[in-house]
Amino acid sequence: YGTSPNTATISFTSNSVNNLNVTSGSANTNYGSFRISTAGTGASFADDIRFEILVNMTAPFSISRGLRGFIKAGTVSSASVGTVKVDFDSQVSQIMGSTITLDNDPFLPNAPSVNGGVTTITGNITQTEPYRIVVTATGYGPRGAKKILEATVQKNFFNGMTAPATLMLVGPSSGAIFEPGSSNVTEYSGDDVASNVIIPPIGTTNDTNLALVLAKTYGGPPHPFNGNVIGTPANVNSELPYWLQDATNLNTTIQSLKLTATASGRYYANGVTPPNVGDNATARGITYVDGDLVLTGSGGGILIVTGKLTLHGNFSFNGLIIVTGAAGVDRRGGGNGTLQGNIVVAPYDLANLSAGFLPPLYDLSGGGNSGVVYNSSSVANGMVAVSNFVLGVAEK
Repeated sequence: YGTSPNTATISFTSNSVNNLNVTSGSANTNYGSFRISTAGTGASFADDIRFEILVNMTAPFSISRGLRGFIKAGTVSSASVGTVKVDFDSQVSQIMGSTITLDNDPFLPNAPSVNGGVTTITGNITQTEPYRIVVTATGYGPRGAKKILEATVQKNFFNGMTAPATLMLVGPSSGAIFEPGSSNVTEYSGDDVASNVIIPPIGTTNDTNLALVLAKTYGGPPHPFNGNVIGTPANVNSELPYWLQDATNLNTTIQSLKLTATASGRYYANGVTPPNVGDNATARGITYVDGDLVLTGSGGGILIVTGKLTLHGNFSFNGLIIVTGAAGVDRRGGGNGTLQGNIVVAPYDLANLSAGFLPPLYDLSGGGNSGVVYNSSSVANGMVAVSNFVLGVAEK
């Protein structure tokens, strides 16, 4: 920043830690360092600088979590950073049940004359939650007979890896639609109801769709969004769990959920209206709608809609909603609606999985008030509907 000979430079150096020992439950570590350097008298920058630090987990699964934030605008000289500070979106993040906590947020970075302008980002990380267990049963019979059976039990189809944003818009930019609604009580929140974690309230898989989201929510006229956004929308493509990384992976998960729903009498063909969509109070149950659905009333757990999801009138849902139909999500009519948990809009053509995802469509311009709020407890409870299933049994 600035013009030679008076400039300021902000850089980041990552830190690589292999096999971090968390056997005690947690361990302290560092996530890299910012460095501020100057030439001449330094320089000013008028706009906040957006940054993202990726924490990459390699075991038990390969998955990433973004630590995002802003470097606040200000003036930097060799002896002072003025009002410049580092402000993360959230001091606490989670990945597969592991909690990442930063020691300081926000904080003033060191000036160039202090420690060479280097400021290390330190914090703590806890163990992940087990995603499967091995159960061994030993049976004894007459004359010293013994049989040992071993079963591998998986926690759920998602292995604890949920969507990285409250409203997740998966797919290409060409043809994408995002209309957040115009009511002044419409809200998109990444502030977890059940913890102090804050995730992106709206997530996309490319920068073009992120620009569309930002224009519609922060851009002002001609985009009349009068609601509230808690947290910062982001391109979370680098954080996608395996089941959202491509249409084939998602379809494999969807088909497994279909089998579970069918076995429990919760599969509904296109044109059939479910008597309910799960339990709202406990956020449990699974509902699979193989086609379009008009959601009104209350429900909870996991809801899969392979067609168009229409939000109508007063509705309330706690849990995880996955919409894979090309027509996406639409809001019609008045009333108040609340979705607590995650909603994933990831359309694809079952007959052409190799084509990948279709553009996401999310249109709340049809009226009514709504709130889309992250609730990790509702998501976790919803996964109970497909939890503790046996992967395989072996006789030893």
